[in-house]
Amino acid sequence: MIKVLGSICIIFGCSMMGIIANKRLQNHVSLLQDLAGVCKTLESEISSKLSPIPTALINAANALGSRHSICSDFINHVITELDKKGSQHFPEVWLCSVADKLDTLNEREKSLINELAVILGRYEADEQASALRMVRDGLIRFMQSAEQEKLRSGQVYMTLGTALGLGIVIILI
Repeated sequence: MIKVLGSICIIFGCSMMGIIANKRLQNHVSLLQDLAGVCKTLESEISSKLSPIPTALINAANALGSRHSICSDFINHVITELDKKGSQHFPEVWLCSVADKLDTLNEREKSLINELAVILGRYEADEQASALRMVRDGLIRFMQSAEQEKLRSGQVYMTLGTALGLGIVIILI
């Protein structure tokens, strides 16, 4: 009986490793999707309403809704730091926030988002909107690639986790 319970625990634990790896892929896709949505909101705020960056960021945070996500943490961190340091420190605040809050992104994705640090608040509204559109398009491409990776690897991770658990149980029995 103890061997059976131990075996079930081992299989379950290894399966959970696969499920966690699959969830990480899903979270990556969701983060990229949220960031693309933030870019779209910022673009609309800046181009049509001519909102200043802090106001546009607040509206982008509100557009994300009340759900807790990495993207909302990132935007709220930028807003908080801008309140502390002032909007003249926007590039520094943006870059630090990307490094601190978006650590799940790869370097290419971070680099794309970091391009906004130099552009937002420094150029005319149409140039800012154009840069936001370019970044949003890049994020959408990254998101599509991440979705393909999730479809390709997600099920494999779950299957490998279960197979690893079964293999350990077979070896121990």
